[in-house]
Amino acid sequence: MLDKLTQSETQKLKEYKAKWLEIGLCTKPANRVEAEKGIELAYKIAKLPKPKIVWTLSPLMAISMEKEKDLECHKVIKGSILRKAINSLEKYSKELAYDMQWTLPKFFSAPEIPLSSFRVPWFPFEWASIWDFIISSLKISIEEKGYTNALQNFCYGQHEARSLCYFDFIKDVYNLEIKELEGLQLIAKNTGWFLPYQNTCYVSERHNICKVKNMKLHSTNSPAIQYPDGFSVYALNGVRVSKEIVETPAEKLDPHLILTEKNAEVRREIVRKIGIERICYKLNAKVIDKLDDYELLLLDLGDNRKRPYLKMRNPSIHTYHLEGVRPTCKTVLEALKWRNDSGIVPQILT
Repeated sequence: MLDKLTQSETQKLKEYKAKWLEIGLCTKPANRVEAEKGIELAYKIAKLPKPKIVWTLSPLMAISMEKEKDLECHKVIKGSILRKAINSLEKYSKELAYDMQWTLPKFFSAPEIPLSSFRVPWFPFEWASIWDFIISSLKISIEEKGYTNALQNFCYGQHEARSLCYFDFIKDVYNLEIKELEGLQLIAKNTGWFLPYQNTCYVSERHNICKVKNMKLHSTNSPAIQYPDGFSVYALNGVRVSKEIVETPAEKLDPHLILTEKNAEVRREIVRKIGIERICYKLNAKVIDKLDDYELLLLDLGDNRKRPYLKMRNPSIHTYHLEGVRPTCKTVLEALKWRNDSGIVPQILT
């Protein structure tokens, strides 16, 4: 069973991870000539004729151009490409004496699942989750623009870096030919997302801005991701937030946002940006109880109402989080008990 790497393989893995991280985060203009070669090869491998290639400036523009009549053909194409990848993985895992059957059933039942869903226990990626976040954030942003048709049928080009890195690695280290993925690898190295229909393939330019800090999308005053047509994603420390939260200077950001924001991670980033001291000052916070790193605060909601909020410190990222609790809570223990009884466990605490 292949359950660990040799020292030389571990060193080579570092080189491949660096190579594919650069590919996945690349902000250079697409190499359209090489990308089109990859698209033609991917279609050929799937035993489909060469498509008409239409270039767009972002995934949003690509999906806005999709046609309802193409959907069934599109699914067949993406399914064909992915099934080739599945067959390759099954074949080569046997050659490596590694049992990977546990990864396969979901692919056969749902061929629209991207290659990035592959999981390999011995193939560590400390940066792997960034691709899931980028892909999901872009898809949510596209949905917010009113486009949902065929969204699940995108192929992710450069953002397939995690899984394509794996295939590239085992191809070299174990001298295996994985021809079924050569088209997808060539596309990933040269451009961004694409929508492969039977007769037409819509291809997006790469993002021209992609800002990352500690392997998380992060920009404090501008988009974390932006495409040439202006399509953008805003994020703070790997949390997708609104344009307002990012572009408004901290001293002008309204602390009352934490009273209306429902997402706990977004609230945490608002607190982090504004600063816990300023929030407590602006909301006339009064400490009514303390316990270890917890404080129960009474905040002024601004409409003649005051409500208790639990202030919690996250030692791993050195920031604070505020969470509203039941109005009858008078102590930290009562607030924690109410959260536990309600199933609201403060998962950010370590």
